[in-house]
Amino acid sequence: MAPRTKKAADAIDKRRSRQQHIILQTLPPLVFSTPTNTVTIRFTMATPDVKQTRPQSSGTFGGDRHSQHSVDRHSQHSGDLPVDSADIAYVQQTVQHLEYRIGQQITSVKQELTQRVDSLDAKFVTLDAKVDRLDAKAVSLDRKIDGVESTMNKGFHGVDLRFIELYRTTKERFAEVDERFNKVDKRFNKVDERFNKVDERFNKVDERFNKVDERFDKVDERFNRLEGEMNERFNKLEGEMKSMRDDIRTMMLLLQMQQGAPTQSPPRIVEHPPSSHSHDAASGFTRSRYVSDASQSSAAGPSSPRHRQGPSAEASGDEASLSASEREATAHNVLRKIGRLARYGSRIFRRTGEDSAQ
Repeated sequence: MAPRTKKAADAIDKRRSRQQHIILQTLPPLVFSTPTNTVTIRFTMATPDVKQTRPQSSGTFGGDRHSQHSVDRHSQHSGDLPVDSADIAYVQQTVQHLEYRIGQQITSVKQELTQRVDSLDAKFVTLDAKVDRLDAKAVSLDRKIDGVESTMNKGFHGVDLRFIELYRTTKERFAEVDERFNKVDKRFNKVDERFNKVDERFNKVDERFNKVDERFDKVDERFNRLEGEMNERFNKLEGEMKSMRDDIRTMMLLLQMQQGAPTQSPPRIVEHPPSSHSHDAASGFTRSRYVSDASQSSAAGPSSPRHRQGPSAEASGDEASLSASEREATAHNVLRKIGRLARYGSRIFRRTGEDSAQ
């Protein structure tokens, strides 16, 4: 590279009378960049030696670096030498050639850049259309989201308060249920206590029934003894009644014989038909009997000697038999009452036995 001079530009431009000067300056490089390549153009002017002058050809442009460096070194050490017109023409031709080549490169680069820019513009247009569609979709989606959000806000408006109220109500209800369960437990405890008392009462009732059963057993024993005694007494009374009837019969026969009355048939012992006052046959007691005379039939008229004679010993015998029958009826009434009591007792025993069996 040529060294810079310390003189002003005006002083340099002034030509000297004795020789011409060529101003050599290093221009800044030109850089062309593409997505794939980068072109850097650097202009370097030097005054070659006369002996090393090469023929003007396009092949000298862009030579190897060794030749350039040698030229640069030669230009640095050559000093101020006179410049030939051939060199100037060579430089001008070289510059024109470079300008032409640079113009071609710039044109090709501009065309390529224009094509790339056009394709990028088309892509950007397509992207803009897609972005517009996406914007429209985003707008519609925003509207839908806003609608859903408004719907959700309307639907869930006050849900927190409702949940709080529901929790409070549920808690209160559970507390009420717990209180009711406690009350029910207390009631069940009371019912259990009452059932225990009822069981105790039933036990006491069972004890009382057992005592009553024992008493009824004793009463049965007494009734059995009384029944035996009454049977013995009635048997004795029946024997006495038979002997009394026999005595009355003999007395009546004797009286008839003393009065000279015709012999009549002896009095008949007629059994009284069963009446409502008689005791039940299952009780084992005898039925009441009475003595009647066959002569007291309705066939005997007022002309009979018995009617004419008036009351006789036979009448007194009838009175005696009637008094005996009354006594027997009285005894039967007593026994009938006792028998009723016994039947009532047996029914009670049966009922208590059925209840205990159940």
